[in-house]
Amino acid sequence: MREGWHRRIDWPWVGWRTTWDAAFDASQSSAFTWFWRGEVAAVIVGVVLTVVLIRSARLGEAAFVGGATLLMSCSNYYASGIRTMLVAFPIYLLLGRVATRRPWVRPVYVWLSAPVMAAFVVAFTQGQWVD
Repeated sequence: MREGWHRRIDWPWVGWRTTWDAAFDASQSSAFTWFWRGEVAAVIVGVVLTVVLIRSARLGEAAFVGGATLLMSCSNYYASGIRTMLVAFPIYLLLGRVATRRPWVRPVYVWLSAPVMAAFVVAFTQGQWVD
Protein backbone atom coordinates (compact mmCIF):
# COMPACT_ATOMS: atom_id res chain seq x y z
CA MET A 1 0.00 0.00 0.00
CA ARG A 2 2.89 2.30 0.68
CA GLU A 3 4.36 1.95 -2.81
CA GLY A 4 1.18 1.74 -4.87
CA TRP A 5 -1.11 4.17 -3.05
CA HIS A 6 1.34 6.16 -0.91
CA ARG A 7 -0.61 5.06 2.16
CA ARG A 8 1.08 4.59 5.50
CA ILE A 9 0.24 4.25 9.18
CA ASP A 10 -0.39 7.61 10.81
CA TRP A 11 -2.36 9.27 13.59
CA PRO A 12 -6.15 9.36 13.10
CA TRP A 13 -6.24 13.18 13.09
CA VAL A 14 -3.71 13.25 10.24
CA GLY A 15 -5.94 10.98 8.17
CA TRP A 16 -8.99 13.03 9.14
CA ARG A 17 -7.37 16.26 7.99
CA THR A 18 -6.14 14.80 4.70
CA THR A 19 -9.44 13.11 3.91
CA TRP A 20 -11.51 16.14 4.96
CA ASP A 21 -9.45 18.42 2.70
CA ALA A 22 -9.87 15.99 -0.21
CA ALA A 23 -13.61 15.71 0.44
CA PHE A 24 -14.06 19.44 -0.13
CA ASP A 25 -11.45 20.02 -2.83
CA ALA A 26 -13.31 21.50 -5.80
CA SER A 27 -10.47 20.76 -8.22
CA GLN A 28 -11.09 17.00 -8.40
CA SER A 29 -13.83 15.00 -10.06
CA SER A 30 -17.16 14.58 -8.31
CA ALA A 31 -16.63 10.80 -8.08
CA PHE A 32 -13.58 11.30 -5.90
CA THR A 33 -15.18 14.11 -3.92
CA TRP A 34 -18.06 11.82 -2.97
CA PHE A 35 -15.67 8.94 -2.28
CA TRP A 36 -13.76 11.05 0.27
CA ARG A 37 -16.99 12.30 1.82
CA GLY A 38 -18.15 8.71 2.16
CA GLU A 39 -14.92 7.83 3.94
CA VAL A 40 -15.39 10.71 6.39
CA ALA A 41 -19.00 9.62 6.96
CA ALA A 42 -17.90 6.01 7.56
CA VAL A 43 -15.51 7.09 10.32
CA ILE A 44 -18.19 9.29 11.89
CA VAL A 45 -20.70 6.41 11.79
CA GLY A 46 -18.08 4.09 13.32
CA VAL A 47 -17.34 6.47 16.19
CA VAL A 48 -21.02 7.21 16.89
CA LEU A 49 -21.95 3.53 16.72
CA THR A 50 -19.10 2.65 19.09
CA VAL A 51 -20.29 5.23 21.62
CA VAL A 52 -23.92 4.03 21.34
CA LEU A 53 -22.83 0.42 21.85
CA ILE A 54 -20.70 1.31 24.89
CA ARG A 55 -23.59 3.22 26.42
CA SER A 56 -25.84 0.22 25.74
CA ALA A 57 -23.36 -2.05 27.55
CA ARG A 58 -22.78 -4.08 24.38
CA LEU A 59 -19.05 -4.12 24.92
CA GLY A 60 -18.16 -6.96 22.55
CA GLU A 61 -19.92 -5.27 19.66
CA ALA A 62 -18.40 -1.92 20.67
CA ALA A 63 -14.93 -3.49 20.62
CA PHE A 64 -15.55 -4.91 17.14
CA VAL A 65 -16.81 -1.64 15.65
CA GLY A 66 -14.39 0.55 17.60
CA GLY A 67 -11.43 -1.60 16.62
CA ALA A 68 -12.45 -1.56 12.96
CA THR A 69 -12.98 2.19 13.06
CA LEU A 70 -9.63 2.78 14.70
CA LEU A 71 -7.92 0.48 12.22
CA MET A 72 -9.41 2.21 9.18
CA SER A 73 -8.63 5.67 10.55
CA CYS A 74 -4.98 5.12 11.46
CA SER A 75 -3.47 5.99 8.11
CA ASN A 76 -2.42 9.16 6.34
CA TYR A 77 -5.77 9.16 4.50
CA TYR A 78 -8.97 7.19 4.92
CA ALA A 79 -9.80 4.38 2.53
CA SER A 80 -11.96 1.26 2.78
CA GLY A 81 -14.14 2.76 5.50
CA ILE A 82 -17.32 2.38 3.48
CA ARG A 83 -16.64 -1.34 2.99
CA THR A 84 -15.76 -1.66 6.67
CA MET A 85 -19.13 -0.24 7.72
CA LEU A 86 -20.90 -2.71 5.41
CA VAL A 87 -19.59 -5.59 7.52
CA ALA A 88 -20.14 -3.81 10.84
CA PHE A 89 -22.94 -6.18 11.78
CA PRO A 90 -23.73 -4.45 15.10
CA ILE A 91 -25.29 -1.55 13.20
CA TYR A 92 -27.82 -3.95 11.69
CA LEU A 93 -28.49 -5.63 15.04
CA LEU A 94 -29.02 -2.21 16.62
CA LEU A 95 -31.35 -1.20 13.80
CA GLY A 96 -33.32 -4.42 14.29
CA ARG A 97 -33.65 -3.82 18.04
CA VAL A 98 -34.81 -0.25 17.50
CA ALA A 99 -37.28 -1.29 14.78
CA THR A 100 -38.76 -3.92 17.11
CA ARG A 101 -39.49 -1.31 19.77
CA ARG A 102 -40.48 1.45 17.36
CA PRO A 103 -42.32 0.04 14.31
CA TRP A 104 -42.24 3.38 12.47
CA VAL A 105 -38.47 2.95 12.02
CA ARG A 106 -38.91 0.18 9.40
CA PRO A 107 -40.68 2.26 6.75
CA VAL A 108 -38.44 5.25 7.44
CA TYR A 109 -35.39 3.03 6.89
CA VAL A 110 -36.80 1.72 3.61
CA TRP A 111 -37.74 5.19 2.36
CA LEU A 112 -34.27 6.52 3.20
CA SER A 113 -32.17 3.58 2.05
CA ALA A 114 -33.95 2.89 -1.26
CA PRO A 115 -32.93 6.19 -2.91
CA VAL A 116 -29.39 5.84 -1.57
CA MET A 117 -29.13 2.34 -3.02
CA ALA A 118 -30.52 3.58 -6.35
CA ALA A 119 -27.95 6.40 -6.42
CA PHE A 120 -25.16 3.89 -5.75
CA VAL A 121 -26.38 1.64 -8.58
CA VAL A 122 -26.48 4.57 -11.00
CA ALA A 123 -23.02 5.74 -9.92
CA PHE A 124 -21.60 2.24 -10.31
CA THR A 125 -23.14 1.61 -13.72
CA GLN A 126 -21.91 4.98 -15.00
CA GLY A 127 -18.35 4.28 -13.89
CA GLN A 128 -18.44 6.85 -11.10
CA TRP A 129 -17.54 4.37 -8.37
CA VAL A 130 -14.00 4.62 -7.01
CA ASP A 131 -14.09 2.55 -3.82
